[in-house]
Amino acid sequence: MRSRRLPLLIAVLVIGASLFAGGQKEAAGSPDKDAPKPAAAPLRLSVVTGPVGGTMYAVSGAWADVVNRSIPGVQITNQVGGGSAYCARVLGNNEADFGMVGNDIAFYAYTGQSVFENNAHPEFRGVAALYAESFHIAVRKDSGIKKLEELVGKSAAVGPPGSGTLLNSERVLESYNLKPSDVGAKQLGFVESAEYLRDGHVQAAFYMTGLPYGPVVDVSVTQPVDILGLSADSIRK
Repeated sequence: MRSRRLPLLIAVLVIGASLFAGGQKEAAGSPDKDAPKPAAAPLRLSVVTGPVGGTMYAVSGAWADVVNRSIPGVQITNQVGGGSAYCARVLGNNEADFGMVGNDIAFYAYTGQSVFENNAHPEFRGVAALYAESFHIAVRKDSGIKKLEELVGKSAAVGPPGSGTLLNSERVLESYNLKPSDVGAKQLGFVESAEYLRDGHVQAAFYMTGLPYGPVVDVSVTQPVDILGLSADSIRK
């Protein structure tokens, strides 16, 4: 089975403050060099990430925890978001200091393409590639669905608004000459998508995320699932 795999990276908006800025020189004639100095206020930063329950949220939380424990005077907090495209927009609006963004979405934002047409952000910089994401389509095993084309006329969860999952779902469907309406697309959150799949409200759930993905694993305990592959022609497109 072939799939699309893309690294997930942390992007940062170029800002003036430095995490490692040294202290200022003491002014000439300062009164008491031995007097205790007041503790400096911590540098508070935020990272906009994916929704609670997703891989993005878990990884960004772990990354922030490592930074907070390793760099004195720095405090990074998670800011819940809606996925890669949402994070890139928040970052571009100066509403966060870091953003969890898939590298395809980061490229679109940097160059002003696709959903960022006429809204380029050449000031974005990559900080680190954190993990690989795979695009995959989960279906209930008892559905009998073996190929994406068999979703026509049925119902599929294609990711929440503002997510890389939604954008990649649309791209994958387009590679099959299909529109979201052809598969009864529902823009649901990631955990909600898994619940809808478990309960039979949708026949498929599309994900662009790291593996294994907890909500799908949880569903598979009580409701066996299959993962559909993409055709060689779709991947070429």
